[in-house]
Amino acid sequence: MTHAGVPQEFKKFFDHKRLRQNLLLGALYLATFEMLKTIVVGDLIRFFCFGDYDQDGNPLRTDSYRVELTRFGFKQHRDEYKAACLWLKHMDAIEDEEYARLLEIRAHRNQIAHELPTVLLDAKLEVNVDLLLKARNLIHQLDRWWLENYEMAINPAFKGQTIDEVEFVSMRMAFVDHVIGVVAEEV
Repeated sequence: MTHAGVPQEFKKFFDHKRLRQNLLLGALYLATFEMLKTIVVGDLIRFFCFGDYDQDGNPLRTDSYRVELTRFGFKQHRDEYKAACLWLKHMDAIEDEEYARLLEIRAHRNQIAHELPTVLLDAKLEVNVDLLLKARNLIHQLDRWWLENYEMAINPAFKGQTIDEVEFVSMRMAFVDHVIGVVAEEV
């Protein structure tokens, strides 16, 4: 659809196919980030909650969790996500580059979530699909790391088993791959 007389900076918005694509990719990016945040922060909370849950069944942020994150800057910055990422780096679950990538993924998520009209209007700004795929890969990596380093150590059902890196697919990974596949059909 063409729009004569529409200023160049608004043509992206009036291109229905491109607008739909950006909306779908934006929603996919937000959903993928929330899954990644669940692994980065949520799994760490569950690890330290020791069975303490609120009335809705959510794990509580216990004193031991807060003390552990304080070692990684939580008290100074009140940035739970960053402190949890630093904890993962300290535990060798991620490397320096992956730590930086996790922060970059969150920054782009914040841009999409808080500046959606700009993402939809600005011809120079698009949802970063490369970061989306990196988030997907980090979900896979961190889910596998938690399984190999903690679940397998405490769950007798895993005794003597190994995880094939290529074959391993967690439920969260399957969810993200399914949603990515559905959106890929649409864009």
